Amino acid sequence: MATIKEIAKLAHVSTATVSNVLNGKAGAASAEKTAEITAIARQLNYTANVFARRLQQGKSDCIGVITEDLTVFNTPYIVDGIDAACKEYGYEMLLENMRFFKHFDIDFSDVEGRRTLCTERISSLLAKQVEGIIYVGNHCREISYVPEDIGVPFVYAYCYGTKGSHPSVLMDDENGGYEITKRLISHGHRTIGVICGPFSSYHTQKRLTGYQGALFDNRIFYNAKCVVYGDWSKEAGYRLAETLCKQDCTALFAFNDLMAVGAADWCREHNLVPGVDIAIFGFDDREVSRYCTPQISTATLPLYDIGYMCAQLVIKHEENTKDHILLPCRIQERGSSEFYHLKD
Repeated sequence: MATIKEIAKLAHVSTATVSNVLNGKAGAASAEKTAEITAIARQLNYTANVFARRLQQGKSDCIGVITEDLTVFNTPYIVDGIDAACKEYGYEMLLENMRFFKHFDIDFSDVEGRRTLCTERISSLLAKQVEGIIYVGNHCREISYVPEDIGVPFVYAYCYGTKGSHPSVLMDDENGGYEITKRLISHGHRTIGVICGPFSSYHTQKRLTGYQGALFDNRIFYNAKCVVYGDWSKEAGYRLAETLCKQDCTALFAFNDLMAVGAADWCREHNLVPGVDIAIFGFDDREVSRYCTPQISTATLPLYDIGYMCAQLVIKHEENTKDHILLPCRIQERGSSEFYHLKD
């Protein structure tokens, strides 16, 4: 790759003159010499070192992004939102992927191992003089191993820190659970079975709170026998659908699409047609929800918007809030629920 020094030698000028010309500084050289320098640079396919130039100006215009694992379904969409905001505001994005699944599988107990990896990646980004860092979680939960004083703006995406530390941008799970339950109630359902994720999951607790709130607001008694707990897998949805159907549930609300698909499979195998004999709702709007017949009703997560807002907070230095910023999910009613309206 050509250098300023090579261009200066061919143009018989100083490197400072070449630098000033290529950076568009007025009066750096005569019109003829400016044209000559520009032509040589083009002929040599010269590419300016943007990072070096920015650092000389005392501003890197770079944001660091630390992902727990890029292979998790939510992460690429969040990173895409961050990247879009960076492009809009003239920033670059530097990515550090910790690959948690390779190191820890689904075990969240190794806090020290995660702390070590996280500290290494933060140090790596700070060495590159980033102006802020966004930490992208692969599952919403409290992160306890990130230092409070990092020295640059720091925002959590799809997770949150200990109380009073850094701000976070999350989806509104509770409102999503409320809106889906309200939609099913508006179709006439009164016995709505719920297939939760693990009891300790943030997503489970918030979506269940929304479900309970919708029942309360519509004067429907909460029945604990209509709430079962799975592990986010299709197999769990299949197995637990039987338990709920024995409770005479007319609608099943699974807290993710994989469990909803599993529940739909069990219903079809037992002569219950989703959208005709029983209503089924999922959550997350994964691709699998659209490959079923009928397609699974679900909630689209605001993942792109989460990433975009995190980048805005860092770029505009508006990260002084310590609260969760909640973005709404969008309800997508499809064939598995929209045609099934119970009559009074």
